[in-house]
Amino acid sequence: MVSPCSNCSQLCSQCKHPDMPGHGRKTAKVMIVGEAPGADEDKLGEPFVGAAGRFLRKNLIYSNDYSDEDIFFTNAVRCRPPNNRIPKRAEILNCRPKLEEEIARIKPKVIIALGNTALCSIQYGEKVTGIRKWRGKISWSNEFNAWIVPAIHPASLMRDRGFGITHFFDQTISDFEKAFKLINKPAPEDRIIPKTNFLNIVEKAVAYLENINESEMIALDSETDGLDPRGDILCASFCYRNGNKYYPATLPWEMISKNKKISVLLKKLFLNTDIIKILHNESYDEKFFHMHDFDLRGIIYDTMNAASLLNENFSKGLKERAWKDTAFGGYEIPLEKYKYEHAFKKNTSYKEIPMPVLGPYAGTDAFVTYKLFEKYKPQLEAEKSWPLYHKVLTPARVIVTETEINGFYVDMKQAQTIEDRCDKAMATFKKNIYRYARKEFNIASTLQLSEVLFDELNAPNSGKTKADRWVCDKNSLKKIASSIEGKKKVPKKLQAAANIASAVLKYKYIDKLVGTYIGQAKRFVWEDGRIHPSFNMTGAVTGRMSNSKPCNHNIPKDRLIRSLYAATPGNYLIEADLKSAEMVVMAALSHDPVMQKIILSGQDIHNATFIEMFHKNKDYVPSQDERRIAKAINFGLIYGITPQGLARRNNLTLEEAEHYIEIYFDRFAGVKTWIEETTRFAHKKGYVLNPFYRRRRLTEINFYDDIVGVGHAERQAINAPVQGGASDYALLSIVRLKKFMRENKVKAKIVHTVHDSVLIDTPPSEVKLIQKLLKQAFETRIKAIPMPMRIDIEVSRKWGEHGESNLETILKECSA
Repeated sequence: MVSPCSNCSQLCSQCKHPDMPGHGRKTAKVMIVGEAPGADEDKLGEPFVGAAGRFLRKNLIYSNDYSDEDIFFTNAVRCRPPNNRIPKRAEILNCRPKLEEEIARIKPKVIIALGNTALCSIQYGEKVTGIRKWRGKISWSNEFNAWIVPAIHPASLMRDRGFGITHFFDQTISDFEKAFKLINKPAPEDRIIPKTNFLNIVEKAVAYLENINESEMIALDSETDGLDPRGDILCASFCYRNGNKYYPATLPWEMISKNKKISVLLKKLFLNTDIIKILHNESYDEKFFHMHDFDLRGIIYDTMNAASLLNENFSKGLKERAWKDTAFGGYEIPLEKYKYEHAFKKNTSYKEIPMPVLGPYAGTDAFVTYKLFEKYKPQLEAEKSWPLYHKVLTPARVIVTETEINGFYVDMKQAQTIEDRCDKAMATFKKNIYRYARKEFNIASTLQLSEVLFDELNAPNSGKTKADRWVCDKNSLKKIASSIEGKKKVPKKLQAAANIASAVLKYKYIDKLVGTYIGQAKRFVWEDGRIHPSFNMTGAVTGRMSNSKPCNHNIPKDRLIRSLYAATPGNYLIEADLKSAEMVVMAALSHDPVMQKIILSGQDIHNATFIEMFHKNKDYVPSQDERRIAKAINFGLIYGITPQGLARRNNLTLEEAEHYIEIYFDRFAGVKTWIEETTRFAHKKGYVLNPFYRRRRLTEINFYDDIVGVGHAERQAINAPVQGGASDYALLSIVRLKKFMRENKVKAKIVHTVHDSVLIDTPPSEVKLIQKLLKQAFETRIKAIPMPMRIDIEVSRKWGEHGESNLETILKECSA
């Protein structure tokens, strides 16, 4: 059959009813948009006539006292994909003009988007995922002049119910009830996007900048050529408010670089401390502005931080938040259409987008940022988290951005020396492995390695996988390497297998360190000899900070690896690390008298825990294994560890793990009571709070038909107040530290932070002062956590200089 659709002939050529139109009355107030025709729909030529359609009508439409006559049924993709596979984004967007035509003709008041495909089409999204986060979040579409209600597709609900999961069905009933109530709801009054003023004439740009310089608060944004802040800025966008009117504008960056008066006015605006600046993802824009000699001063609010505080489970992106939290969702669609129609790839430069397309989009970015802040501020105040946002997260974000700009010095000579030593050691290990195996093979190939160990040398094995291959993971190799320990007579084959396993473990260990950590240090270093990683303050749901490009938060505590990072030549590197911060927070929250006594005494928390658990004399010094068990329980409880988990991770029997947890709770009864009360609170309220009023919303806590989800939520209920409290305390301490550094006018710079620690590049003359300031900043008690925090301070030339090095031990062994 020849398809009438010219956009997607591949799908059409395989359908019985290609280009299937929607079905229903032209006067329908509700349009239901599904994914694509299924087998029954393609056979009969009408959408929603299969099993999912029958389920939809019976359970979601008829139960709300509506009938087919009230609904217009259609699909985002109008041809059936082969084997009912999920439609691709290209297929969705190719079909979208057809959907646009239907919506324009029917003029529905409400559009129910069923599933990921429909949501992708409506929002012109980049990903065909996310319906379970979007479901029930009502939004307004200016493009379609209709309310949008995302909901889970009936086919998915049918599968879920087959597995005994019913809470998604209950949610979808609620979503349809909301949708039908919206039929008579008028459009939002605050839905009009003001026209962006395009400042491409000098006189217009000067007049606008003079006006905005008189504002109390402005929103800023930038469009750039790529993600590297050393690249070009294409335009800057602004928005300010005068009375009830908003004035967004876009200023091409070439106007700034070519006209001194515009440049002076812009710098005046950026440096004016009386003007509050609002940005979404402040770090990104501020780094670009800094690299072009335009620094920001004064209060700088980041709406991404605010969005994360108000809903940590949802995307923090500006476009997604515009859909969810304003009536301006979809303002980016003209830009996305241009990109799609001109075959833009993900890494294509925005330089290729003409300013008539880019300019309005950029200006609306600034306008939406302004509107989000106006909405978020009263919400933060209502949730009592405004002080955390205003006094901690806002200044901390600026300090962390400054840390990114400062960069962390990389000793490239040391990096090359270590890499050369590692290469030589790996070559030796490889040679020895081949000698023991009596042949050469691909060490990186699990299949070839397992054939040598198990088929040829008959090494002790851990069984086979479902694919009938030997299990040859790290634990299996350790088992083989240790199989000859304590034996007087060892068969030659077993000796060879043990030698190979031991050498392979060391070979792979070195290979990972070289590729991951030495490699990233060299790959991400800038021309200034420093790495400039990005720190994400909204990446973790508890508020804990992460970093990337490169990620140094998971770098091993190995002296040789950490020594790649150092103070600027001639300076010292001062590292301050909060001691057992999470345990201090646990003691403060639980009010457990025994744990509080340990904290107040300043003892090693894990040694003291073991002594208390087993009623040892206070002078008793636990062994390393005893301390390790106590530490595993202390931190395991914070992360909701089970007896099975404790046993598995610490080579204990289940009975031993259960016994340890029992006596722990017997001695620290306050901790057990706090865990029980916090879990009950979470079930009742659906969230928990940390000491700074940061909420952790636990959407799965009452999904009683989802045992795994409920268990995860209960563990989060315990972990979030503790980990989040420690994280926010660390940020508060960094804010205080920076304040002290400014007051003392020091030259020292914060160059890195890892969770509860901070590293400062310090001139020799300021070492003692910085140590004093660190003590003041990190050890001053606060009302939110009325327990003493303590820090360890280490002064060195290189990071981790005084630590141990497993890598050094292996390299020395290899060269011996």
